[in-house]
This record gives sequence, C-alpha cells and structure tokens, in this order.
Amino acid sequence: FALPGASSIPGGLVVYNVSYGNRLAATTAATGVVLTETVPPNSTFNAAASDPGWSCVVNTCTLAVGTLAPGASGSATGSAKP
Repeated sequence: FALPGASSIPGGLVVYNVSYGNRLAATTAATGVVLTETVPPNSTFNAAASDPGWSCVVNTCTLAVGTLAPGASGSATGSAKP
C-alpha cells in the first residue's frame, strides 16, 4: 500500500484502492491471481476499513482474486494506520 509522496498524521487512516485487470490476449483467462501489497514502515494494516479477504504477514499483505476472464478488471481496497 505504499504511495510515494503520501503522508498522514499518526493514528490517521490511509485508504488505498488497488485496480487490477486481465490485459492478456482476448481468449486467455488469468488464473491464480493474487494481489500483493506492502504496508509502509511504522504502519499497521487496518482490516476493519479494508475489503475482506486480505491476509497479512508482518508488513506484506495478499488478496486472492482467483480467475480473471479476458478483459475483466476490478479493484480492492486496503487501509493502514500510521
């Protein structure tokens, strides 16, 4: 969830929207899609303000998207508190 140049006050909430899509050939599904984001240093992931399904270990968070049909796209929200 690192956003270069972004800042927040300690205890504030930073919400991130991650967009993803299958831009492969028009007939190819993307399988096993997983989003991976890093929580910034001195911050903690905030599950209550994030989409369900995120799993975090230390400062690395993942969200299993699964299969994306050709041309499919979506977005996921994650958040952190500095």
